[in-house]
Amino acid sequence: MTSSAVRLDSTLFAPLKFLKGEPVTEPLHNTVYVLEFWATWCPPCRESIPHLTELQAKYKHRGVVFVGISSEDESAVAPFVERMGSSMEYRVAIDTSKALASKFQVRGIPQAALFDVTGSMVWIGHPMDQMQAQIEQLLNAVSGHARTSRSIASTSSCSAPAP
Repeated sequence: MTSSAVRLDSTLFAPLKFLKGEPVTEPLHNTVYVLEFWATWCPPCRESIPHLTELQAKYKHRGVVFVGISSEDESAVAPFVERMGSSMEYRVAIDTSKALASKFQVRGIPQAALFDVTGSMVWIGHPMDQMQAQIEQLLNAVSGHARTSRSIASTSSCSAPAP
């Protein structure tokens, strides 16, 4: 399922308190974001953590940022994240106001949302179901566009440097 109705901007991150990793206060241009809604008490969520850690390691050098978001209290999430240690190697935040879960109409967890480099949501679904393929497709499209742009710029008569 895809939707262009939700866009990534600074207001999206405003209600979050980051417990692990660098806070995102302003989305970075040319960065792909994966927001994953989860809970400590949810067995499928806990099962997806190693997968998300693996994907973050695989794609971090290609400009992909993973943020796990729980609507639980810090007193539940912080010790869980601490116990997970390096098994949970991506940013983790809490949203006790449930503002993001409401905005994304989260009805079940885990649920992930993938945003392209322009901040448009391009996919939403279970993090273990086709998310990696969606990330690959998105990164390949971005790489292809960059190669095409450089190729066109290098053959044009314009003296401005290619972006």
